[in-house]
Amino acid sequence: MTMRGQKQVKWSDELVLEKIRALAQTGSVNLERVRREDNRLLMAARHRFGCWENAVKAAGLKYDEARLTPPPKWSKETILKEVLEVVRTRGEDFRGITRVNKSLYTAAQTHFGSWQKAIEAARSFESTGALPTMKVFTLKTSFGKEEEVAEAVQIRARTHRGMKMGKVISTPRLRGYLFIEAMDENELINLTSGIRHARGVIGQASQDEIRNFLVPEVPTEDLKEGDLVDVIKGDLKGEVGRIKRIGPGDDVALELVNAIVPLTVNVKLEQLKKSIHG
Repeated sequence: MTMRGQKQVKWSDELVLEKIRALAQTGSVNLERVRREDNRLLMAARHRFGCWENAVKAAGLKYDEARLTPPPKWSKETILKEVLEVVRTRGEDFRGITRVNKSLYTAAQTHFGSWQKAIEAARSFESTGALPTMKVFTLKTSFGKEEEVAEAVQIRARTHRGMKMGKVISTPRLRGYLFIEAMDENELINLTSGIRHARGVIGQASQDEIRNFLVPEVPTEDLKEGDLVDVIKGDLKGEVGRIKRIGPGDDVALELVNAIVPLTVNVKLEQLKKSIHG
């Protein structure tokens, strides 16, 4: 009999050896691991070769070396192939993955957010041959609250079970919006719902949109007195001003152009770049 959700495997000498070689490619082939991850393979090996060590040697492996192989370094492609193998041999509803292959389960959670999402990604990989990649979405925020929202999103993502998210990007060239890397738009909508000053995900950003706003900063060496500049760092980030004086050193006297009354402040050269407004 087999457990519900598992498929009957018809063991042969060739299949046992093939499974042992595949196991060796992802780590050690010691007794503890095979008993934990694939006890049916262990029983088949003992039945056909007398003991586990004999089966390992028959697979063309040096037992003393193979049983000490370090743990695998999981890539996305390796994870998806291993997940597909689990689904094929044990069924998509198999619930004992943490018992039979905890290393794979942990790697799947790390790279894809959850075991179920890893299965979905594996099915897509099987049909398309393409590895899943993150997309960039645009999140609308209250004007001037981009950094506050970005920090809140990152904090929530770290504690949100099953959420796989990449970078959160804000740029002085696009006030009131953030670019966020994520695997799924609906997950991002759920993640950002209720965050103060977050006004909602408005869709996936195109490459042209990202390229237009994420431009390299103009080197500070090009700045001179009279230039109109944006403040890109510090407490005055987001303000626009005109350079009144440069020096001594990297100090800059900056006249803020949006102040109600004329106001000159001191900032550092590294906090400025030429303004897109002039």
